[in-house]
Amino acid sequence: FTVLTLMVFAFTGWIFASHWSEIWHDTLQFYNFADKTWLDVAAFWLIGSVLLCLHEIGHGLTCKHYGARVPAMGFLLIFLTPAFYTDTTEGEIRGNRFERLMIGVSGVWSELILCALVTPIWWGTPPGSPLHNFCYTIMLLTGMAVVMINWNPLMKLDGYYILCDLWSLGDLKETSTLYTSAWVKKNIWRLPVEVPYLPKRRRLGFAAYALLSGLSSYSVLDFF
Repeated sequence: FTVLTLMVFAFTGWIFASHWSEIWHDTLQFYNFADKTWLDVAAFWLIGSVLLCLHEIGHGLTCKHYGARVPAMGFLLIFLTPAFYTDTTEGEIRGNRFERLMIGVSGVWSELILCALVTPIWWGTPPGSPLHNFCYTIMLLTGMAVVMINWNPLMKLDGYYILCDLWSLGDLKETSTLYTSAWVKKNIWRLPVEVPYLPKRRRLGFAAYALLSGLSSYSVLDFF
């Protein structure tokens, strides 16, 4: 199944590469709500919610595959956009590093499978037809966008937790932000604050991460 999936991903990647300028332009336009009607926004939220639910089911099924329980799933908002969550804590505690990585990867993987199924249909159907347009909408929601957003390690989504787990970084965002903020207060503003201890080899990297993650998060919020 994995080999077959990777082959389908490769074919989908070829289609994306051959239509790169069109898909990239339309992806940026698709996520720009400035010129959309309320009906367009409602359709985006509805389809996006279904796909996000599929994403979280991928996490949950993978967690159960490795013998862990999934006690809860739920709904929340991230930067005012709809999202779901799945409690995979038991899998993260019981699983080894590879199993935890698979639990983290499986959400985006499940959406990419859907993208790989609809992309050839979009590619082979007449432009302007209802099926062609519907498949294109699914592509824009599950293709580059889901990878760029969910596997971006600068925001606390899948990519962030994968990075922290692979490098044993703990609560990277909180720790790096707290350290950088305290360092600036003490060394620039000369305030009587205590800078949390960090090993010297991690200080520069954590400071850089704090600045980049803050810039990334506020940029995404501003964009939406």
